[in-house]
Amino acid sequence: MASGVPSFLSVVRLLRPRQWTKNLLVLAALLFARQYVVPEQVVAALRMFLAFCLASSALYVVNDLLDRGHDRLHPVRRHRPIASGAVAVQLGVLLAPILALGALMLVRGLPAGSGLVVAGYLLLGLLYSFVLRRVVIADVLAVSVGFVLRAVGGAVCLSVEISPWLPHGPVAYVAVRGPLQLGSGYGWYTDPGDGPPDADDLRLTCTWLLDWLDTEGGRRPAQGPSLVQVAEGLRLVTWRVAQV
Repeated sequence: MASGVPSFLSVVRLLRPRQWTKNLLVLAALLFARQYVVPEQVVAALRMFLAFCLASSALYVVNDLLDRGHDRLHPVRRHRPIASGAVAVQLGVLLAPILALGALMLVRGLPAGSGLVVAGYLLLGLLYSFVLRRVVIADVLAVSVGFVLRAVGGAVCLSVEISPWLPHGPVAYVAVRGPLQLGSGYGWYTDPGDGPPDADDLRLTCTWLLDWLDTEGGRRPAQGPSLVQVAEGLRLVTWRVAQV
């Protein structure tokens, strides 16, 4: 059990700020819809980005609370703040709803639907933590939909269309994102304790993704990268940053 007041660094580690790079997908609509020249739109997108950062941190805290027993037996995860005792369970129980509420408060006043997207992301994350991660295929789809909700949130808060920069819409994105999560060596992303991605798996994944974008998914967009390419690029960058 944790004793005394936890260090600031331990609490920060609990929030997993390194994983916030995933939430950069929220800003994709700002870039692709060329709204970055409108100050009000930039502020709206940043508010949504920060909301997803708080929401994802809330879910990480919930996961660490649920997994603390198993984490203590893992050679890497036993060093996580709650598992190691650096942060008390009671503090984690208090932090999770505060972070979730903060995420919802950040999007108040944004265009209609912004709060629903964030609430949906939180609900999906809770379902994943308590149920879906133990269900084959459903766990993969849940992770995929989580990425879609980030992109949708970025578009909704700006009141712009999402379809032009999602290849054939959100359903197609889940279809292409699911296999990448399931069998392409990216298990390290959701479970960093597994180590770095396998080089051969990465190569096969990139080849498959480009083939999909050229054929099943349609043409590669001439105006820039697709959301799928951005997502996978961010995943690799996140792992690289974590090694520094």
